[in-house]
Amino acid sequence: MPSWILKTALQHVIGRLPRSYWWNGLFQKYVTGGYYPSRKIFEGKLNFCRMHLDHYLKFSSAPEPGFIALELGSGSWPIVPLGLYLCGATEIWAYDVIPVLRRDTLRRTLELYCEFARTGELERILKFVEPQRLLRLKELLELVEKKSPTDILERLNIQLRVGDAGRTALPNKSIDLVVSTVVLEHISSENLGELLAEFRRVASHNAVMSHYIGLSDQYASFDKTITPYNFLKYSDHSWRLFNNPVIPQSRMRLTDYRDLFERTGWHIVEERNTPGSINDLKKVRLAPEFQKYSTEDIISLFSWLVARPIDILC
Repeated sequence: MPSWILKTALQHVIGRLPRSYWWNGLFQKYVTGGYYPSRKIFEGKLNFCRMHLDHYLKFSSAPEPGFIALELGSGSWPIVPLGLYLCGATEIWAYDVIPVLRRDTLRRTLELYCEFARTGELERILKFVEPQRLLRLKELLELVEKKSPTDILERLNIQLRVGDAGRTALPNKSIDLVVSTVVLEHISSENLGELLAEFRRVASHNAVMSHYIGLSDQYASFDKTITPYNFLKYSDHSWRLFNNPVIPQSRMRLTDYRDLFERTGWHIVEERNTPGSINDLKKVRLAPEFQKYSTEDIISLFSWLVARPIDILC
């Protein structure tokens, strides 16, 4: 039996357990090894943070030195919120649907920041790190065992919120930068529409939205016998049997995202796509649901989508 099917079977078992996110964390910690960020993963996240900042500086009509940011899906490693803080954000709202941040993952994240600062890699990647803020971050490492992760982050004006980011209760036009990194692909079209509409409500006059989206079958990173397009051969009905109930994959394509952005009041000002192999694509017989899409829609594995509110483009 293919290993990806064994993995999804186990995920279905985990998904039925109370506090499934906690059991999934144990699975990552002791089985898959994805619980703590490696130096390579940490560096990759720093580069994503830099790209989000670059998009804000490039596409905001009036970027603010003390901008207010919102990240969707900060997860166990709040690397991007901490990076935004170091680079001048006065307030960061970090949203997750479940409470996945833990003391040990926060400690490891802070340790990696200190390590990269010592080697000079941090300033090389982020470029806009403020020395006083970096000193403050280093000081907080000593408090990790004494204070909760939420308390630690609040000392940096990072507000961790667990719940529906589609109902933030934040004031209108209060957010300058909205970001996510490989998160949108785990959200259904209906829920994503609600989120984008809420982000439009809280977006300031000079706001920018920056998302890095994964479009490939994530089981392919675990099972090398399948291609990144494997999940596109299943009908919607069949895919419900295989989809990961803990971290689902929506299977939305580029056209779906473009349409949803426009319907919720966003105009895409930059799109950069990473295509996969046409030979890999040819190995998959597409389900009827995906035969209407262009080759470009199907073959793209990752996409940067950067947007601004439609009514402020002029």
